[in-house]
Amino acid sequence: MWENFIGQQIRRCNRNLLIANLVLLGAGITYTSVGMFDYAEGWWWALVIAVPLLLLATWNLSKWRKRARDYACHPICKRLARFGTVEQVIQQIEAALLTNPVEKIAGVKLFGPWLFKPRFFGLTCFHVPDIVWVYKKVTQHSINFIPTGKSFAALLYDRYGYSTEIQASEKKIAVLMTHIIKHCPWTIAGFSKDLEKLWTSRKGAFVAAVDERRKEFAKTAAAGAGK
Repeated sequence: MWENFIGQQIRRCNRNLLIANLVLLGAGITYTSVGMFDYAEGWWWALVIAVPLLLLATWNLSKWRKRARDYACHPICKRLARFGTVEQVIQQIEAALLTNPVEKIAGVKLFGPWLFKPRFFGLTCFHVPDIVWVYKKVTQHSINFIPTGKSFAALLYDRYGYSTEIQASEKKIAVLMTHIIKHCPWTIAGFSKDLEKLWTSRKGAFVAAVDERRKEFAKTAAAGAGK
């Protein structure tokens, strides 16, 4: 079941978690050694730093052991469970990967109805038809009130309340948003305070409105096909 794209991603995340924890463990041991041999001055500072590092490393190593033994308990699988049984969803992803070209936009992999963005310890995953809202965020940067440039990001929200921010150049953000809207034209695109308020206070109504848009697009498409 795990000799596939999702299995590869889980192994990558587990490997990164193990490496990060070994670094933490090494740092904790180093500071503990300093505390043991430097009684003259400041040894207790070394212990103040070392103890939390060792505790964090121990806790994370227990997480790594659990996830390495049972892939099904990994957070990636918990996310996939939103779309159906994990086994069925993995099969759907593999089928889409085999029958569709993989597009890479703004650090995101798209194939068929799936969107993935690898993270160091995880994997951002969206079923594109379930995306209900997407918009571009522009952040103006300045130093001492002097503008130094802008950064751009695409914000994605799906019907389950899951959201993510994908940072890239303005051009790549535009291409990514165009891809999503082209394949799912019922998705609400663009930002307004009213949309933000509706999403925050009445998420169900927001999703219901998108569902109505989807039905209208389906009717229009069916009518066009019948001509």
